[in-house]
Amino acid sequence: MCAGTYPLLGRRVLGHVVCAGLSVIGSDAIAQPARAEVIGDVPACRACGVQLSAVTTIRSSRAAEFGRASKPYVLRDGRVVVAPLTRTDQAAVFTAAGALVAKLTLPAGSDGRTGGRIVRVRQGPGDSVWFVDAMRGEIHVASPALKFARRVRPGGRLHDVAPLQGGDAIIAALVPTRAEAGTPLRRVGPDGAVIASFGRPVIAAPGSLELITVTLAQGAGGSVWAVATNDYTLTRWSARGAELQRIVRRSAWFTPWQSGDSVPPWLARPVPKLKSVQADDAGRVWALSIVPSRQWRGEQPAVHHESGEQDEHVDPRSPAVGQVGQFVERQIEAFDLRTGKLLLSQRLPGAHLDFAGPNALYSLAPTPRSTLDVVIWRVTPLLRGE
Repeated sequence: MCAGTYPLLGRRVLGHVVCAGLSVIGSDAIAQPARAEVIGDVPACRACGVQLSAVTTIRSSRAAEFGRASKPYVLRDGRVVVAPLTRTDQAAVFTAAGALVAKLTLPAGSDGRTGGRIVRVRQGPGDSVWFVDAMRGEIHVASPALKFARRVRPGGRLHDVAPLQGGDAIIAALVPTRAEAGTPLRRVGPDGAVIASFGRPVIAAPGSLELITVTLAQGAGGSVWAVATNDYTLTRWSARGAELQRIVRRSAWFTPWQSGDSVPPWLARPVPKLKSVQADDAGRVWALSIVPSRQWRGEQPAVHHESGEQDEHVDPRSPAVGQVGQFVERQIEAFDLRTGKLLLSQRLPGAHLDFAGPNALYSLAPTPRSTLDVVIWRVTPLLRGE
C-alpha cells in the first residue's frame, strides 16, 4: 500500500502459460511495455540496511487461536487483522496493542454451506477490508466496521487482490485451462465480471503451475505492483492494464525457474522464491524472497513440531516454528523508483515470514504453552550516505 498513515509502523508454451494480451480493454492497454530496468547484485548503498523493531505481540488464545498459516495485516487505523485462525474461514481483529476486538467468520456460500480458507487480507478505498478465500474462489468485502457487505466471485485459483476506487479490483488468479488461460491479472467489477485481462507471462512446466503464486501491492496513483514466485521481476501496472514500470533483478542467488517440486526445505535444498512485494510512500518498492538458510547442511531429518502448532495445511512432519531458520531465511531488498537502482539488500532470519502491510513484517513465535503468537515488526531503512 502506498498512501496513508500507519500507526504500527498465451499463447502457447511447454506446459502451462498465463500470457499477456488477452481481451484487454481501454486505451492504456495498447501502450508499449515499459523498458526493463535490469539490476545486478551491487546495491547503490552498500552500507544501507534495515532495522527491525518489535512493535507488538498478539497472543494466541482459545478465543482466537493461531496456526502456522495465520497472517496479520495492519490496517490504516492501527488495528490488526489476523487470518486465518486454526479454523481457516475465520479471522480475528485486534487493537494496535494486541487486544482482541472481534472474531469474524466468512459468510456461507450461495448453497448455504460454510467453510473457506482465507489466504490474504487487503485494505481498499474507504477503508473497506477484503478477504481472499482461495478454497471457494471468492473475495469477501467488509465495511470499515468489519461487517461483510458483498462478495466477488471472479473464479480461477485466487492468489491476491488489489482493491480500486469505485468497487473494482485487480485480482491475481492463475487459470490452468486453455480456454481461459488469459493472463495472471484481471480487472473485475463489483460483481466479479472481467473487465480486462493483462500481466506478464507466468510460465510453468507440467505439474508446476500450482507451485507458483502471484502477489500484488498497491502503488502510487492507483497502480498495482505484481510479482510471481518463480521470477524476480517486479512489474507496475495501471488499473487499465498498461505496463508502467518493470524491474528485472539478475542475481547470483536467484535463478528464474519453470519447474519444481514440493519437497520441503528440510529434506532438500530449497529453491529461492520471490514471496511478496510492497510499496511505500517514499518512492521505494520492497521485495521479500525465501532463500536457503546459511545454516542449511544438506538433507536433515524432520523434527516434529509441538501439538499446539498443528495445522491441517502443514505437513505434520515439519519442524517446529522455532527451527525453521535452520532451513530457510528471507532476503529483503528495496529499490529506489526515482533512480531505478537496488538501494539495499539484507538477509533476515527465517522467523520473519512476510509483509504485514507497508513498513511492517511479521513473525510467528512459539510459546511455552505450545501455541503461536504473532509479532509485528516495524521496518526502518537505514540509509547511510546513499
